[in-house]
Amino acid sequence: VAHDFNNILTGITGNISMLKYTADEAKKEHYITTLENITDRARDLIRQMLAFTKRNEGKPEPVSLNKAISEVMDMCVKSIPKNVRIDSNASEKDYRVFIDHTHLIQVLLNLIVNAKDAICDSQNGRISISLNPVVIDKESRRQSLLGSVGRYVRIEVSDNGSGMRQDILPKIFDPFYTTKAPGKGTGLGLYISYDIVTNLSGTLRAENGASGGAVFT
Repeated sequence: VAHDFNNILTGITGNISMLKYTADEAKKEHYITTLENITDRARDLIRQMLAFTKRNEGKPEPVSLNKAISEVMDMCVKSIPKNVRIDSNASEKDYRVFIDHTHLIQVLLNLIVNAKDAICDSQNGRISISLNPVVIDKESRRQSLLGSVGRYVRIEVSDNGSGMRQDILPKIFDPFYTTKAPGKGTGLGLYISYDIVTNLSGTLRAENGASGGAVFT
């Protein structure tokens, strides 16, 4: 984490220095945009560290999944490369879940960023978010590893990236486990997402898609 913060600070100070010594307006705008992206990364890292250390339950309330997904997609505009398309069926019908709003946004952001990182820069990437209501009975409760029967919403975030090796899958939600290069990830995003969802009696699982890529449910 300290290494990650050092990389962020180096990026900030470097771009500020370049801003001070250039009169070119196009270059200035480029440096400012880069600074915005870097500070977004710093904010995300701080939020993850706070969630990791506090382990708070937040303030659960009925939250509209349509609004939450729309908010997350707006937030991702700057961080998702132009070669990646993100779509959702969230506008078809709205569902409400009992969760802390900030926690829900964090889980969705973590899953989308993870999907984005799995997509090669040269390919036409696709990230899809789907919502479907499900009724869990005794039989499906055992299969889905949920704590109780009742009405749930299944949220799937899928991508057409490289997928995951079989030896990685069992460790994907372990704290500080990451396959990314040093300074590119802390290994906390998926762990915190898993922690948030399971603390609310939900489940989070990862698998490779039938036609490639990965699916987080």
